[in-house]
Amino acid sequence: MHTLLRPRSGLIVALIFSISVPVTVFSDCLIYGSSVAEWNMEYPELGSWKYTIVMTWHTGTAYALSHIDIQMDYSGNCTCEEFAAVLHWLDPVGYSDGVPQGCTVDYEAYFECNGDPSIPGIEVPLLKYEPYETGDCEPGPSGTATFYLYSDLAPATISEENLFLVDKHGQLACTGPLTGEFPGLPCDPTAKVRASWGGMKRIYQP
Repeated sequence: MHTLLRPRSGLIVALIFSISVPVTVFSDCLIYGSSVAEWNMEYPELGSWKYTIVMTWHTGTAYALSHIDIQMDYSGNCTCEEFAAVLHWLDPVGYSDGVPQGCTVDYEAYFECNGDPSIPGIEVPLLKYEPYETGDCEPGPSGTATFYLYSDLAPATISEENLFLVDKHGQLACTGPLTGEFPGLPCDPTAKVRASWGGMKRIYQP
């Protein structure tokens, strides 16, 4: 049975990396997703709108998916506390296919206010999706995940040119676009991206 998951208020502080991390392009790695909004009839206590986010990833390596991030705000117009006040979810927040083939992986979600401490260069507030470790089913190098968010905020169109999604696998990561609809916040993902990412996926490796 699903239970309400309250966004974490402690909010993990990013680690300080003292090493120099080169940036290279790995063309076979990809992640992309889309979000669709509909009236929330199942859990009205969580918000008037239900957002279904479907993401597909392919690491391009033997490394399996570690976790997925949605980078929430390049602009600095919103705080983690503001995100936590208007975005809600159930536990588990969603699921993906896994390995061995035919099994299903459940995920938890939480905010990281200072970026992803495991990926140098990802330093904006983000929503992190991490698989529950059961030992008998894990995400693979490729797969599709479905996550659900709830909010009283009506949907707004996500900026078309973005690299909001992050796919972490092993010591590598790459970014990709999220399209569709998202709760209408006065900042990203629905505000126009202000950071210039050069339109390319980036990989971080030690």
